Amino acid sequence: MHLSLNENKGIVHWPPATRCVEAVSRRGSVGTSRLRHDLRVIDLHPSVLRLREANRHTLPPFLQSSSHISTMAEIFALATGAISVAGFAGQLARSAAFLQDFIRDIRHAPDDVRKLGEELKALQAILDNIHTSNPTPHADLELALEQNATRLKELTDVANAAKSRLQGKKPALCSQFRVALGRSDVSKYLGELERSKSLLVQACLNASRNHETANSTLLRGLETSMTGLYSGQQAVNSIAANIRTVVDRIQTDSSSLMSTSTQVFELTTETHSNTSKLIHSTEQIHRSVEKLEATTHALIEKTLGQQSRLAEVMQGELNRKLSKTLKRHLRQHRRSQRDSPQGVGGSLHGGMNTAAEHNASQGPREGFHDPTTQATPLQNTGRFSQSAHRVNRWVKNSSTTTQYLNLIVGTIKILTSTTSYAQKSDEGSSVEQMQTSTTLVSFVPAPWLTRRGVVFQCKSTQFVSSTGQTCNPHWGLSAVKIIPYDSEIFEACWCFDLPTVRRLFDEGQASPYDVDKNGRSLLAWTVFAVQVSMIPARHHQPCSIAFCPDHLSETIRLSSLFCPMPIIDIFESGLTS
Repeated sequence: MHLSLNENKGIVHWPPATRCVEAVSRRGSVGTSRLRHDLRVIDLHPSVLRLREANRHTLPPFLQSSSHISTMAEIFALATGAISVAGFAGQLARSAAFLQDFIRDIRHAPDDVRKLGEELKALQAILDNIHTSNPTPHADLELALEQNATRLKELTDVANAAKSRLQGKKPALCSQFRVALGRSDVSKYLGELERSKSLLVQACLNASRNHETANSTLLRGLETSMTGLYSGQQAVNSIAANIRTVVDRIQTDSSSLMSTSTQVFELTTETHSNTSKLIHSTEQIHRSVEKLEATTHALIEKTLGQQSRLAEVMQGELNRKLSKTLKRHLRQHRRSQRDSPQGVGGSLHGGMNTAAEHNASQGPREGFHDPTTQATPLQNTGRFSQSAHRVNRWVKNSSTTTQYLNLIVGTIKILTSTTSYAQKSDEGSSVEQMQTSTTLVSFVPAPWLTRRGVVFQCKSTQFVSSTGQTCNPHWGLSAVKIIPYDSEIFEACWCFDLPTVRRLFDEGQASPYDVDKNGRSLLAWTVFAVQVSMIPARHHQPCSIAFCPDHLSETIRLSSLFCPMPIIDIFESGLTS
C-alpha cells in the first residue's frame, strides 16, 4: 500500500483496485480556518495496475483478495464521507457565527465610531499632559511621543472618515456596511497604536527612572544642606545666647548711665549758674580792657617823646629801597643781632613769655611804661616785654602785656600789644610816627567741661598817627576746636610737613582755627618751632619777626595757610604804611 499525504490534498492508493478514493481538504475562505473535505473516485493508470499485479505477492494475505480490498475501500470512503460531513457542518457553524458578528458590527458601527473618537480624544489629552509635564526633555520620550502622535493622527483620520460616512447622505445601512468592512484597517492602526503606546510606556519608565536618580541626588544635596543649616542654627543659637548676655550687660550699663545722667544734669545746672557768673566776669573784663587802653595811650605818649632820638637813629637811611624781600630783611636783622653786645634777639612768643624782658639795640629807652603796674581787678600772671631795634633806619618800639584770670569753667586771657614806629625827615624839621595798640581778650574753657569750646574774644585795635586818627574796638564770639598735643596736625606743623597740613585741611580733619588747651593756634606752634615770634597783623598793621634762616621758606608757606594774606605782603604792607 502506498500512501501520499500533504497539507491540502491526501491520496490513498490500493493495489488491487483500478480506482481509488481521493480525499481533498481545502481551507475555507472569508478569513476562517475551517477545512472543507471532498471525496472523489479516480481511475488508475494501466502501468499502476501492472505494478500492483507484480507486487501482489508482497501484500499481506488478507489484502491479496480483491473483494477484501474493495470492502475496505468502501469502509474508508464511508468514514471519510462522515468526516467531510462533520467538517462541513462545523464550517457552516463558524460561517454563521462570523455572519452574526459581522451583522452586529454593522448594527453597532455608529456607537463604535463614537466610542473610538472619545477614546482617541482622551488619549490625545494624556499625550499632551505627558508632553507638558515633562520638565526635562528626553530624546527617547520625545521620539515615542512623536510616534504616538502620528499613529493617533492616522487613527483619528480613519475615525473621522467613518464618522463622515455615517453622517453622509447615503443610506445608513450602506454606510454601516462600509464601516464594518473597514474594521481590518482600524485593527491595523490599533495594533500600531498599541505598539507605540508600549514604546511610550517604556520611555516614560526610563524618564521616571532618570527623574528618580536626579531626585535622589537632590535629596542627598538637601540632606547635606539641612546638616549645614542645623550647624548654622546651633551657631545662631550660641550667638543669640551671647547677644542675650550682652543685652544684660547693656541693661546694667544703662542703669549706671542713668545715674551718670543725673549727675550730668546736676553738673549742667551748676554750669548754668557759673555762666551767669561768667557774664558778670565779662563785664569786669570790659572795664579792665578800658583801663588797659588808657595805659596803652599813656605808653604811646611817652613813646612819642622819644621821636628825636629815633630820628637820629634813622637819619641817612631814607633813600634806601624799603620793598626788598623778606628774606634779606630777616637775614640783616639776624646779622645785626649776632653783632650786638647782648647777643640776644628780640622775640615775642605770642604771649608765652615767662619773665619780663626789655632788650633793644640802643639800650633802655626813656618813657617806656610797664602796664602791669596799672591798677586792675584781675590777677596779673603775665609778663611784660619791650624791644627797640633798628630796621632800615626805622625805630620800632614794642611792648606786650599778658594777664590771666582763672575760673572754674575756664581761663580768661588778656593780651595787649603796643608797637610804635618813628622816622625823622631828611631836613630834621619833623618826625613821622605811627603807633598801633592791640588788645585781645580770650576765654578758653576748662578741659573737663568739653573738648570743643567757645572762645570769646574782645579785640580792640587803635592806630595813632600824626593825624590822630583812631578806630573803634571790635568784639566777636567765635567757636574753635581744642585738639590734643599728640594730634597729627601739631606734628605736621612742628616738622614743617606742608603736604600733610594741606591734606588734613582738605579732608576736614583740621582747620586754621584749631587751638590747643591753652588757646595757642597752629600758627603759634609753627612759629615757635622755628624760633619765630610774630604779632598778628592785617593789611596795614606792621609785624616784627625774629627767625631761624634754615626754615624760612617752610615757615612762610605754612604761615600762608593760617593767615588771611601771605606773610610777605603783611610785612611789606606794615613797612610801607
